[in-house]
Amino acid sequence: MPYITDERKEELKNVKVLFHKIAGELKLTKGDLNYLICELIVAHLLSRYKLGYQNISEAIDAVHGAEDELRRRLLYPYEDMKIYQNGDIFGRVLNKFDKISLRGGEKVRRNNGKK
Repeated sequence: MPYITDERKEELKNVKVLFHKIAGELKLTKGDLNYLICELIVAHLLSRYKLGYQNISEAIDAVHGAEDELRRRLLYPYEDMKIYQNGDIFGRVLNKFDKISLRGGEKVRRNNGKK
């Protein structure tokens, strides 16, 4: 996530409040959310001096960065919680090979947690 300065957060505060208000009042669907994200990107691109590869690439990178952050901070911990609660469908495979590959490529032994 782009951990921006407190000063920049304050500058963006009104926009953030508006986002929360819209999302809370309108009960956005997946399509609504996709549309609004695209509109934000369009507004960003229209504010640029020219439409070029660099500006388009920056917009795409911002979307990918947000996706990566959502996966890392919300989806993966949620999945781990559900594995703990409901069991691991891949447990048989992991147990057979006695190792798991953690995100980031680090190898850890399953049976004792030692590297």
